[in-house]
Amino acid sequence: MAGRKTNTEFVEHLMEFSRNGALMQLFILTAIEKYAQQVAASDLKAMEGGMISPQAWKACGVEAITELDTHLSH
Repeated sequence: MAGRKTNTEFVEHLMEFSRNGALMQLFILTAIEKYAQQVAASDLKAMEGGMISPQAWKACGVEAITELDTHLSH
């Protein structure tokens, strides 16, 4: 594939073709989980001033946690 990859293609490439094998999948899921937990637990005031509203960013964190919990519980 020529040119720059989309974000989805980039993450898919890491998860499918990592030199570290399937361990990379665990790494990525753990990274998502840890960051989502930090965002979900953050004070909205502390997140003010960025390009994205604190409420929207926090909602993404909560959604990621919910989706990961559902995905990993099956």
